[in-house]
Amino acid sequence: MCAGVLVLIFFWSYLSCFGVSNEIQHDFVVQLQRKEERSRAQKKLQSEQKKELVKTAQREWDTIAPCVTKSDDSCIMKMRQYVAQFEYAVVQSHSEEKTDSIQSVHVVVPYVVQAKNWLKKYDALWLEEKQLHARYSLKRIISDVFVMGCQPGDTHCDEDEFPPHVVMLSRDFYLGTTEVTQDLYEHITGINPSRFRRCGASCPVENISFFDVVDFLNRLSDQESLPRCYFGKEEAIRFVGMDCPGYRLPSEAEWEYAARTTDSFLFAGGNEPDELAWHKGNAQERTHPVGQKRPNKFGLYDMSGNVLEWCNDWYWEYTSDNQTDPVRTEQTESKVGRGGSWFEDAMQSRTSERYYEDPKFRYDLLGFRIAQTILE
Repeated sequence: MCAGVLVLIFFWSYLSCFGVSNEIQHDFVVQLQRKEERSRAQKKLQSEQKKELVKTAQREWDTIAPCVTKSDDSCIMKMRQYVAQFEYAVVQSHSEEKTDSIQSVHVVVPYVVQAKNWLKKYDALWLEEKQLHARYSLKRIISDVFVMGCQPGDTHCDEDEFPPHVVMLSRDFYLGTTEVTQDLYEHITGINPSRFRRCGASCPVENISFFDVVDFLNRLSDQESLPRCYFGKEEAIRFVGMDCPGYRLPSEAEWEYAARTTDSFLFAGGNEPDELAWHKGNAQERTHPVGQKRPNKFGLYDMSGNVLEWCNDWYWEYTSDNQTDPVRTEQTESKVGRGGSWFEDAMQSRTSERYYEDPKFRYDLLGFRIAQTILE
């Protein structure tokens, strides 16, 4: 006799002992039966979805299996696309279930595991670094395909982190190993506007607007005889484009990929915020010197916490469309900020968490890091 039937018999006997009418007993039992049927249907749906995911992975593997013995750019991109498409299919299976939040689907496919392991070995080879200043360096971030937005298993996502969508970054780029320090900012501009100056030269510069950041980046490009990536003043500022060889802010997509890397942690480098980020719970209401917490896999520090970081994009809502090198240049009221800060709770330092800030405002929790397109 199945467990569901035993449960129904037990409750029928239980209700009869207390004199509950047959009609109420019947309604109660019907509700239990429906709940059990829904549970069976959902388990069946999940089983079918997992089988379909495995079939898809097996079918696609045949076309990229030869890449396991190669390391050319074409094979690398195919392997990354294969992994990203599988992960996106997992995300889509959640949306079909119409659950309130994305929960983990545990689907272990040998082909996908093999592809991920191959990419890990490749990624370990390229941590190229560019020295920009005596105390500031940039890491080369390899172009990739990834799922941007709320990740499977993350139950803390806000509405603007949906829907998850596939993004392709077609060019490698440099990104600051740390947030720009007070030392570097003063070296380039001659001033230090930070509220937390007593924190020291190695602390992140803050209390700067988006327009202040653009001025810094243009000055830095001038010093290295590179073309400026921004023209105009204040609200009239225009971004030249992602092909600009000078210094710029990262796009929101570049920032999220660089923070998350090829992993799926909640924070940049893991799931334990205290080891990775200065946040409201441990920062003692102030910034801290950069690079004190553990870096992520790409060797980037403080992508979660310390100061919120300006991005290049104007704030906009996500769509489900696949995108290549997205950057929102159409002007809205706010610019995107990423990464959380010393002022916010730890969960607001997740890699998919989004902020929107007035580009004119200066806050003691707003800083930035430098990006540069690699044109080869």
